[in-house]
Amino acid sequence: MRVSGRTLNRILQQKRNVSVDIAMRLARVFKTTPQMWLNMQQAVDIWDAAREHKAEYGRIKPIKVA
Repeated sequence: MRVSGRTLNRILQQKRNVSVDIAMRLARVFKTTPQMWLNMQQAVDIWDAAREHKAEYGRIKPIKVA
């Protein structure tokens, strides 16, 4: 993949996000698409935010739309 072992290790330990560049490289190595890797990263980001801010999000009142 032409990235350092440290970079891969940080991604695997969830200490670094999958960037567009890394997604392109992973897609090439595994014969997938960059979108697949970025979608997985986005799912993790949403999960983390939902857990971290659950109470705050619960206090947000939806607006009524006609």
